Amino acid sequence: MDILLKALAQIPAEKREKIQVIIAGAQHPKLDPTDYGAMIRDLGLEDTVDLIKKHIPDEELDALYRQADICLFPYRDIYGSGALLMAYSYGKPVITSDIPAFREETQNGKTGILTAGGDPEKLKEAILKAADWSRKEYLDDQKEIEKLTEEKYSWKISAKILREAYRKR
Repeated sequence: MDILLKALAQIPAEKREKIQVIIAGAQHPKLDPTDYGAMIRDLGLEDTVDLIKKHIPDEELDALYRQADICLFPYRDIYGSGALLMAYSYGKPVITSDIPAFREETQNGKTGILTAGGDPEKLKEAILKAADWSRKEYLDDQKEIEKLTEEKYSWKISAKILREAYRKR
């Protein structure tokens, strides 16, 4: 999250006026004791970032995903992301770190933008690029998401994989 906040702080104020970021989810202080509320204030991002520091119940997730134009996943390291796959179920393009799990889950960036993980400057560039997408570019990414979810993440494909796994037992 610090990478995202640092990236947003580098965006010129006149361009940042067009960007609204919601950071949502519980923070686990033992794993990450950072005071992100203070960081948002220190970087002057109060008008750009809404911080919802709590577990988001399923019934509230729908509204958050529907409200989003793009979902951001600037992780340094991760093995997979249910939140990213959930973004796909809403047809939302993504900006992700260029790490193995996300290269695979985005088909090497066909469903959004891959950016150097851990680099606020590169993330800033990716955010500005996405903010300037044409309607056609946005819709093209949505078509790639639809294709990916039908070919790889559909219930039909999941059931087939599960059936094959049971047969191997």
